[in-house]
Amino acid sequence: SSGINAEYGIIREHVQFCTKLGIDMQDLELPFLHALAKLHKETLYFRYIAAGKRCSSKPLVQILTSILKLLDNTVKIKETFFSKFKNVSTYWISKNIESFVRVLDNINNLTKSSSVHSFDFEKLYLGPGKARPE
Repeated sequence: SSGINAEYGIIREHVQFCTKLGIDMQDLELPFLHALAKLHKETLYFRYIAAGKRCSSKPLVQILTSILKLLDNTVKIKETFFSKFKNVSTYWISKNIESFVRVLDNINNLTKSSSVHSFDFEKLYLGPGKARPE
């Protein structure tokens, strides 16, 4: 059927692309697509996730993840160093709620904050007054 041919075509493209980059291909399946409901939103939205244990894009994703982690760590080290001289931190990426609370506690130990602001990434990305694409 055409669905199976399309799947093999995508996998073939993954293999060809990874072969050009010298990446060994072991797994030859496409990821599964599933959705998690964002129950905290007024309007029900879904967060779509593509995942697969034996996904053909897995080797490339692993390489990309390691590059992004290295980049993130480099920026974090640089910004942590410079924040000592600026008295302002420009690095605000939190890996989990505990590290975020720890940062807030440290700030409050230095000086009591007069305000705290949080931003919804989606609203920042779309900009004011722009509707979410359906």
